Amino acid sequence: MPPTAAARLKQIRDFALSLPGTQPKSPWPGHDDVAVNDKTFLYLGLHDGEVSVGVNRPSGGGPESPGRGIVWRGQSAENAR
Repeated sequence: MPPTAAARLKQIRDFALSLPGTQPKSPWPGHDDVAVNDKTFLYLGLHDGEVSVGVNRPSGGGPESPGRGIVWRGQSAENAR
C-alpha cells in the first residue's frame, strides 16, 4: 500500500531534519517547516489531502544571495511551478 500524504510529509521532514544544522520551525498551524540558522528553507503542508512542499535556495551560490523558490503540490512533478 502506498504511503498516505501525511506519511510522505513526515518522511520529507525527517530527512530534512537529518541534515546538519537544521531545526524544526512551525510559524503557522499545519506547517512543519525546516530552517537553518533560523532561516526557513523548506515549507511543508497538507492541502486538500495532498502534500505541499516549497523550497527556497540561494541563487548565485552565496548565503547572502537572494533566494529563488520552488513549490510542489500533489503526487507528480507535473504539478510543480
